[in-house]
Amino acid sequence: MIRAGESVLRLRRGALAAAFAGSALTAAAYWLDRPSIFQSWLFVWLFFLGIALGSMVDIMIHELTGGAWGFAVRPPAEAAMATLPVLALLGLPLALGLGDLYPWVDRGAGPRRWYLNIAAFEIRAVVYFALWIAVSSALLRYWRAGATNAESLPRRALRRLCVVGLLIYAVTASLAAVDWIMSLSANWYSTGFGLLIMVGQAMSGFAFTVAFAVFAGYLRDGSPNAARNAQDLGNLLLTLVMLWAYLAFTQFLIIWAEDLPPDIGWYILRAEPRWRALAILVLALQFVLPVIAMLFRAFKRSPRRLAGLCAVVLVAHWGELLWLVAPAARPEGLALRWTDLAATLAIGGFWLARLSAILAQPRLAPSPDIPVARHG
Repeated sequence: MIRAGESVLRLRRGALAAAFAGSALTAAAYWLDRPSIFQSWLFVWLFFLGIALGSMVDIMIHELTGGAWGFAVRPPAEAAMATLPVLALLGLPLALGLGDLYPWVDRGAGPRRWYLNIAAFEIRAVVYFALWIAVSSALLRYWRAGATNAESLPRRALRRLCVVGLLIYAVTASLAAVDWIMSLSANWYSTGFGLLIMVGQAMSGFAFTVAFAVFAGYLRDGSPNAARNAQDLGNLLLTLVMLWAYLAFTQFLIIWAEDLPPDIGWYILRAEPRWRALAILVLALQFVLPVIAMLFRAFKRSPRRLAGLCAVVLVAHWGELLWLVAPAARPEGLALRWTDLAATLAIGGFWLARLSAILAQPRLAPSPDIPVARHG
């Protein structure tokens, strides 16, 4: 059995303080700047939801492929995945602001009204979370019983669950991306947008679990196999950021080349100088910097350096979601608002407090003598 370290317990106290401060600011913002607080709440909520879902996806992939790297970051990944019920509750305030967020609520969605209407929108959200929580709960039951498929003797039932879970995630996350982000601009669509969001979630979940594993002491410099695990984790991070960059560029290239006004208008809005500067910064921190850093063997074999890089990727991903969600309501250009801080403190505080409480609970850890399957 292992318990969270003192650093995790301190984090919980600090997170609760931030949550209460953010809640007070959010309550004030509801009366002072209602449209802005709902917009801020949406993109911050999507940021933390992406970490939880991405963590679930990363561990299901580990269960199917094996390798020691997954056990190095398993505790924070399990805890992040287990916060999905809290994130469902934190998403409820958005139901009060649908008219402030989505143009189709007041103006209608034309031929797509059968899909984009409040009742269908809310029912789909309930279904998404019901399926995600069901998959995560089933996975947690296996893991808390000490079962893992990433051994030399695979468990067929757990393997089937991971395959089904990934399929469920692919369908529901694609639809959720359409509902919660793409429909902010009712006339814009991209067939690859859901996949881009899914890869971003897998990347943010992975970056968070690596950074947190080092912060909480689950992965330390100088510990047995630390360098080898860090190298594997660095290679996986490189894979994710390159896949994200490929999908983002492909979507841009196809839409810009077809030159249809409803589609390119989405990018033109984000080409305003300050939004363009944010896009370049996100590209630099979420792609260029990791690619350059991973060229150096000594860097990616150091857990502490890798954790710092993952923290930078997380900050960049927060900026990416701001870039995806906010421009339609901030046509004057990039301008951070106090509601962004309020939402980040409130949602992030409650989420981190719940995550640290989960980590403080006793859990079964894989035995050091488990014969780990290595693939590739």
